Amino acid sequence: MAINTLEDLLKLGDMPIEEKTKLLDSIIFSAEHKSEFLSEVNKIKLDENKTSITFTRQYLPEVDKDDPRYKNGLTEGVTPKAEDISEAEFTVGVKENGWYHFFTNKMLRHSYHEFLERSRKHLQNLFTSYEDENIADAYFTSANVSNDVNLLDLDGLLGLQSRLYKNGAEPFEDGNYKLVVSVEVAQKMVVAFKDLLTHTSENNSVIKGYVGQLAGFTIIRSNLQAFKTTNGKAKFLAYGKTYDDKYPVNIVEYGNGNAQIIFKNLGEGGNDPLNQRGTIGLYVDGQGFFVYDDSAVIRGEVTVADLTYITKFDNANRSNLVRTETAPSNLLPDVSTLTLKVGETHTLVIKDGSDADVTANCTFTSINTKVATVDSETTKGKITAVKSGLTKVLVEKDSLATVINVIVVNA
Repeated sequence: MAINTLEDLLKLGDMPIEEKTKLLDSIIFSAEHKSEFLSEVNKIKLDENKTSITFTRQYLPEVDKDDPRYKNGLTEGVTPKAEDISEAEFTVGVKENGWYHFFTNKMLRHSYHEFLERSRKHLQNLFTSYEDENIADAYFTSANVSNDVNLLDLDGLLGLQSRLYKNGAEPFEDGNYKLVVSVEVAQKMVVAFKDLLTHTSENNSVIKGYVGQLAGFTIIRSNLQAFKTTNGKAKFLAYGKTYDDKYPVNIVEYGNGNAQIIFKNLGEGGNDPLNQRGTIGLYVDGQGFFVYDDSAVIRGEVTVADLTYITKFDNANRSNLVRTETAPSNLLPDVSTLTLKVGETHTLVIKDGSDADVTANCTFTSINTKVATVDSETTKGKITAVKSGLTKVLVEKDSLATVINVIVVNA
């Protein structure tokens, strides 16, 4: 049997439900979340009290071109008068963040060696996702708003690029500014500029959401809520670096996330009289933002006619892998994968962890009744093959659940 998908793997013979749960958890917890914005901020130190960051910002006057100092057309090295420079001090509050999840003794028994690493990765992914959203919001606090840009028109893109250039924004290392758009807008841009977009295999591999390069921009599609499209309108963000080669947004520098994993043993997780529950968590100091230089960022909202929304999945035909709050299920069927010919039947026998028959106390549901039906009333657990194909029978008892794979072949 060829193994091409996760579903194929989970169909394998007599793999215990504990092992299936462990395998599924490993895939979910180990999935790497690549940040969209976390790497594109300046990281600064916390104040000693670790509750705020304080910075001073200078505001320079407009250049007076009638000043005698400019009579030869030379401006390099000219220093504004001290009295014309205004300064302001700003303080940004800092929040403390923490994420945790419970674990049970049963979870440790079934995945002891991998548990700590999987949990760390899972919590760090949560942190990265959370910070990406907050940093995106910080970018959007820029005062430079441009709502008259047609991102599907080359003149509109060149005009947007010119505004950044005229306001002192510096391009990135590849010579381009960055334009971040929603998934739907990126979809339209690919169609509109299919013959003009340029790509490099290097950028395509290292930049998340990379669409291509055009009109002085590296175009990136974002999956963040900050760029969510609603009612045909979509936010966009165009930005470069500041004149001294910094990112437009500052963020408090976090400590090493790996060093701040907090592990509490069984019984230390709160109200747990049987000492069966523990917690593992990630704690960080930080999340103070300020926009370093507004001139380096332009935000806006674009209206796209006939926008086709990219919607969520229709879950009706998914593989329906069942997750429960308790792992493993302790519902033990007499068979985990069942093969029947069209017209044949089989009545399931379900036992619990103490080897008691609990079939009569279970409910049974066929995921696809066109392939096979299952009786949950008269003859509990009786499966009847209808036509060739694949389906699953869901077995539930209270908060417990398990799944039987059913393969129906022609007679």
